[in-house]
Amino acid sequence: GAKETTRQQRFLAHHALPERVVHGVDAATASQAAGTPLDAPGLDYPQAGWVRPDRLCRQLAASPGITLRRGEAHDLDFDADADAWRIALTDGSTLTADHVVVATAHETPRFTPLAGLPLKPIRGQLTHVPVPADAPSLARVVCAGGYVAPAMEGVLSLGATFAPGDTDTAVRTTDHARNLDEFTATLPAFAEALRAAGVTLDPAACEGRASLRAASHALYEAGAEEVRVWALARTLEGSHR
Repeated sequence: GAKETTRQQRFLAHHALPERVVHGVDAATASQAAGTPLDAPGLDYPQAGWVRPDRLCRQLAASPGITLRRGEAHDLDFDADADAWRIALTDGSTLTADHVVVATAHETPRFTPLAGLPLKPIRGQLTHVPVPADAPSLARVVCAGGYVAPAMEGVLSLGATFAPGDTDTAVRTTDHARNLDEFTATLPAFAEALRAAGVTLDPAACEGRASLRAASHALYEAGAEEVRVWALARTLEGSHR
């Protein structure tokens, strides 16, 4: 709508980024880039793409110089004298590292140095729609109130719901319905083309998954010797996708 268009124009005016990174497009140009009719202008990220996170992680873990160590972290602490983090595992062993990335969503505060980090859980459910190989396809990921990515291996992925405070990860038909409603409202022509190709946009026939995001609207500083923790909190500020 008009409000979103104004927000995007303000973003472009205040962020002098190269056009190869992001630039504004009218509805006709956006439609051509996406491969389906769109009725609003938007932002185009020419170099953007999409990945299968599980496959990307496996590929990175198999890269030269990477050692994969499996285990469950019990706690972590920062040794100022050694300028290093110590990660205690539940099997009694300890790992040492100069940098640690904590990717445990809303459960991050269970680690002692991060106990005061003001995070809240936000449930999000993706919907997977089976599509035949000859079905219409998008050329780009399209994001609006939700998002939809080009089909991969016969599955169209779209979503995602946004439910603050909900920690249930069971897949719900009602959330599939919300995702499909958002999808058909954003891309009505594409949804109709899929139906014409025999694709069933029925919430009861969809599969998917639900996971939890972590969000914070506050900055948190753990102390001068743990400035990296503050940096982590800052990256989470206002995050919700």
